[in-house]
Amino acid sequence: MRFSEKTLGIEESFLNKWDSVVKNRIAGGENILQFNLGQPDFACPDFVKEAIMIVSEKDKNNFYNHTGGTNELRSALADLQKKTFELDYDKEEVIVTNGAKEALFLAFAAILDKNDEVIVIAPHWPTYIEQIKFLGGRPVVVDCKSDFSLDVEAIQRVVSEKTRAIVINSPNNPVGTVYGREELEKIVELAEKNDLFIISDEVYNSTVFDSKKHISIADFPEAKKRAIIVDGFSKTLSMTGYRLGFALSSREIITNMIKVKSNVSGNTNSFFQMVIEDVLLNRFSDFLEFVEMTKNEYLKRRNFLCESLEKMGIEYKKPEGAFYVFAEIPADLNMKSREFAEHLLEKTGVAVAPGIFFGNSFDNYFRISFGASMEDLEDGVERIKVVFGKK
Repeated sequence: MRFSEKTLGIEESFLNKWDSVVKNRIAGGENILQFNLGQPDFACPDFVKEAIMIVSEKDKNNFYNHTGGTNELRSALADLQKKTFELDYDKEEVIVTNGAKEALFLAFAAILDKNDEVIVIAPHWPTYIEQIKFLGGRPVVVDCKSDFSLDVEAIQRVVSEKTRAIVINSPNNPVGTVYGREELEKIVELAEKNDLFIISDEVYNSTVFDSKKHISIADFPEAKKRAIIVDGFSKTLSMTGYRLGFALSSREIITNMIKVKSNVSGNTNSFFQMVIEDVLLNRFSDFLEFVEMTKNEYLKRRNFLCESLEKMGIEYKKPEGAFYVFAEIPADLNMKSREFAEHLLEKTGVAVAPGIFFGNSFDNYFRISFGASMEDLEDGVERIKVVFGKK
């Protein structure tokens, strides 16, 4: 049998594949602490459960609906942007998707032809690369600066006649960097000058710490016609398994994304669209309260984890947003990131993500999630100390 070159040309999600290894160890009875995935540990909020109960009693919650999402939810999502970030969208500029991952795929599918180039800033979420490759495009990876800020000059140098888009991610996974207005403005100017799309992954926009503020790429009026904002509720409401994402863009771009979606998955889960619609329309204050509560909890966890790593002599970039710490593997261990992650799992039962997953230049890093509970983080720190000879 022969499989398609497209399929043979991509890899299974590195993070998912590594997580399968971890879950198999857990299924075998091992006591493993999972800091390898972006999985918030918070239970489904009570107000979401209430909305689920109400929607379960409604008629036609199991029927097909519009491929782009129900009119009611699309309107509510447009209104959410206005309330939270003062962004002006209407329902025709919104598409509801099966998680943010599908939103990204539809965005790339709508704009890429064979051999089109897409600039991706590293460290990056690995799925960007594989989706671009699968759709016939060519990812052009540009490393950030040493402080993990955008290297706009390096980005400019790789722009060619084949360049079609730039992918940005703020707050960033895996580092937690939050891009400022000045560097985002330079990206917009670059995109305007070269007629490029901007795909802006903003799924962690509700988790920003200290004095930092999330600035959407759509905050720049000249960017709106070319920007595709990707967002969702997996991280915001601890709903990773419910798979509800969305994207915002111009009507023209959204229309083409809907065209692709209609032939790939059809409408997104009807039931949960109605649930989130109920939450946004009838329980918005509960929604905001939950977001604030989780952000405050993440801040406590971040501070604990960073202080603990510092005491162990581990270098790291203090995250300004999201819920990960991207830390350096001490040179005296003489290990690359895969070997280190496997060693840590074997010796301590702590699972982290190898830095190589996020770009070839980051094989001396590992990502550790503080989406886990404080109890697990405290346990994990004590276990990790053994590897670094601190216990």
